[in-house]
Amino acid sequence: MDKNKLADKTMIKKTIIYFIGNFSSKVLGTLIIPIYAIYLSASELGNYDFQQTIAQFVSPIIVLAIWEGILRYTIGSSKEKMENIVSTSIIFSMIMCVASFVILHIIYSNISAFNEYLHLYILMITLTPVVSVLQFSSRGIGKNTSFVFSGIFSTIINIGLLIVLVVFMKMGIVGLLISTIGTQIFTIIYIYIHAKIFELFSFSKFSLNSLKILLSYSIPLIFNLVFAWFLNGFSRFFVNYTFGATENGIFAFSLKFAAILATIGQVISMVVIEDAILSKDDKHFINRFEKNIGIIFSTMLNLSILLIPLITISYQFITNNDFKSSLIYIPFVMLGTIFINMSTNVGSIFNVFSKTTSIFITSLLAAFSNIIGVVILSHFFGVLGVAFSYLISGFVLLLCRYILGSKIIYYKINWRDISIQIIIYTFVSFISLLNILIINIVLEIVLLLFYVYLYRKGLAKYINKFKERLIK
Repeated sequence: MDKNKLADKTMIKKTIIYFIGNFSSKVLGTLIIPIYAIYLSASELGNYDFQQTIAQFVSPIIVLAIWEGILRYTIGSSKEKMENIVSTSIIFSMIMCVASFVILHIIYSNISAFNEYLHLYILMITLTPVVSVLQFSSRGIGKNTSFVFSGIFSTIINIGLLIVLVVFMKMGIVGLLISTIGTQIFTIIYIYIHAKIFELFSFSKFSLNSLKILLSYSIPLIFNLVFAWFLNGFSRFFVNYTFGATENGIFAFSLKFAAILATIGQVISMVVIEDAILSKDDKHFINRFEKNIGIIFSTMLNLSILLIPLITISYQFITNNDFKSSLIYIPFVMLGTIFINMSTNVGSIFNVFSKTTSIFITSLLAAFSNIIGVVILSHFFGVLGVAFSYLISGFVLLLCRYILGSKIIYYKINWRDISIQIIIYTFVSFISLLNILIINIVLEIVLLLFYVYLYRKGLAKYINKFKERLIK
C-alpha cells in the first residue's frame, strides 16, 4: 500500500471514529431539544445561553488557549515529550483556572443581575477550559477513542441529569446549570482516567521552557478564538441585551439544530487538521488538501439540504409558540455554520505552516464584519438581521482564509459546483419555510432518493464490505 493510500485509510478511520462518537453524542443531544421546548421558558434558555457565550469567550483567555499548543506539539511526538507537554499544560491550566475563579467572583459579585446563581455560573465558566485542555490532550497523545467516548457518555450523563433535575424536580435554570457542571466534571474525570493522562502527568515534569514554547504558539490563537466568538457569541450577547432574554432564547433554540451540522463539521475539521500536520512534508500534500476540502464542502452542503425539510417537519411537533417562531432563522444559521466550519478546514493551512498571525487577521476581519452587520441589519430586520449577519460573516471568514492561504501555498476550491449547491440549498429552504407538512415530507423523500441514486456506487461498495464482514 503506497503512502498516499495509507494516509487516506488513516484519515477515513479517524473520521469514522470521531464521527461515531461526536455524531452519536449529538444524536443523543437532540433528545435535549424537547426538554428545552417543554420544560424551560425562552427566557430561562436565553439566560443560560448568555452565560455559555461568556464561558466560550473567556475560556481561551483563562488558559491562554494552551490546548492549541498541546495538539500541535504532542501529535507524533515521543512519550517523554508528551509527558512534558501534558504535565506543563495541566499544571498551568490549574493555576489559571483557580485564579480566574477568584477574579470572576469579584466581578460577578458587583453585577446584581448575576448574583442569584453566582457560584454556579462561575463554576461552569472556569470548568469549560479545563474540559478543552483534557480533550485536546487525549487527541494529541493518540487516545482518540477516549475523546470520542467521553462525548457519548457525557451526553448520556447530561440527559440523565436534565431528566431528573429539570423534568421531574422542575428546577429550571438551576437544574440546567447543575446538569452542565456535573457533565463537565464527569468528562474531566473520564478522560483523565480512560485516556491514562495520569500516566503522563507529573508535577516534576513541569517545564518553563515547554510552557514558553506552548504559549508562543497558542497566544496568537487567543485572538483567533476570541474574535471567532464574535461570529456567534456576540450575536447572542447582542440579542440578549438589545431584544431581551426571551428573544435570545428563541435565537439560541434555532442554533441547537445548526449544532447538529456543526458537530459533523467539527469532527471532519479535527481529522483535516491532524492529517494536514502529519502529511505536510508529503509531495502530494496540496493535491490531497484540495481533494479533502472539495469533498468536505460538498458533503456539508448536501447534508444541510437534507436536514432543512427534516427540521421543518420536526417544528410541527413543537408546542411552545416562542420556540416555534425560530424556524425562520434556521436556513441562515445552518449555511453560516457551514461557512464557519469550512473556514476552519481551509485555515488548517495556517496551522501547518505556523502562520497563526493569518488566523488572527482573518478572524478579526470576520468579527468586525459580524459586529457591523448585527448592529445595522438588526435595526431593520430585528433578530432575523442578526441571523443574516451570522451567515455573511461566516462567508467573509471563509473567503479571507482561502485568499490568504492560497498565497502561502497555491490551491483552489471549485466555487462553481459550490455555488450550484448553495442555489439548491436556497431553493429547498424557500420551499421548506412554506411550512406545509405534506410538501416537506414529499420533498424529504425526493431528496433522499436523489442522494441515494447519486451516491449509489459508494453506498453499494460499503454495503458489500459490510456483508463480507458479516459472512466472515
